Amino acid sequence: MQFNQDVDELLAVHDGRPLTLCNVHALAAPWLTTKLGEASATGRFGIGLLTLHALSPVFDLHSVDYHLRLGDPTLKPIAEPTLPPGIAGPHETVLRVPLQQATLADCELLDWSSDWDDSSLLFLQSVRHVSFTVGETVRDLRLTSKPLEFSPVTTNTWPTCSKRHPTDSMAATVPG
Repeated sequence: MQFNQDVDELLAVHDGRPLTLCNVHALAAPWLTTKLGEASATGRFGIGLLTLHALSPVFDLHSVDYHLRLGDPTLKPIAEPTLPPGIAGPHETVLRVPLQQATLADCELLDWSSDWDDSSLLFLQSVRHVSFTVGETVRDLRLTSKPLEFSPVTTNTWPTCSKRHPTDSMAATVPG
């Protein structure tokens, strides 16, 4: 997942599942969820969409064959974008948020991301890398895993008696 802020736009790019028609319907009606039965799903309540609308009244979504502009209350097809080189591959999804002057200062995205750490990625089940870029400044977060190290299990050895107590009902009589 990468966020790239320019003077007049914020681009969010991910390489997860591409957009489907069902996703488009859900985005067009943010209070109507398509993930009701998915307790572990993110993006079920429209909070992310409301956050985007705090930055801009419209945003563009580009994913494989879908190119559309979402606004309140409109949804319309738009042309495929011309993106800066290296921003997104052909199978990545791009969310473009047009920014009005002074909507998001250069330092705000990086300041916001400075509060993130590896634990911020724990609840994003499929995200292992987030990159924030503003101008020449890049902030990367990566969630990595290490193989678990196992130490040998030690067993406690209890002292054993070689002779049984005479009152033990199971004791054997030793001749001699």
